[in-house]
Amino acid sequence: MLKIYFGDMQEANYGPSWFQFNYDPAWFKDSFVQAMIEDVDHS
Repeated sequence: MLKIYFGDMQEANYGPSWFQFNYDPAWFKDSFVQAMIEDVDHS
C-alpha cells in the first residue's frame, strides 16, 4: 500500500538527495549499459 505524507519527517529519505551521485562512473563504460541508456532516453 502506498502512503503519502506531506511535510518533513525524521525517518524519511528524500528522492533527490537519495539518488544524486549514487552510482559508479565505471558503469557507463560498459557497452550493455550504454545501449540500455540509449534505448530508454535516447541520450
